[in-house]
Amino acid sequence: MHIHKKKRLSVKTHNLLTLGKSLNIPQEIFKLLYDLNPEFFVTRHPDAANGVPAEMFDEESADRHLKKAEKVLKWIQEEMIE
Repeated sequence: MHIHKKKRLSVKTHNLLTLGKSLNIPQEIFKLLYDLNPEFFVTRHPDAANGVPAEMFDEESADRHLKKAEKVLKWIQEEMIE
């Protein structure tokens, strides 16, 4: 989405908040990224988890994060069409 909107590569980061800010996303979507960002970091950098990342989530928390991620992806898909 960053390449599509800005016509250039994003800064080299995996921080969802940094990427969201660079795109001036709506507050509702930014709140979702705020909730997802710590989990995104830990799952991308397993040594940061102080354990096995897959063992840090139960079905309920995984479902909650999945629903948030799906909302973000839906918003991105709608933005990419415009």
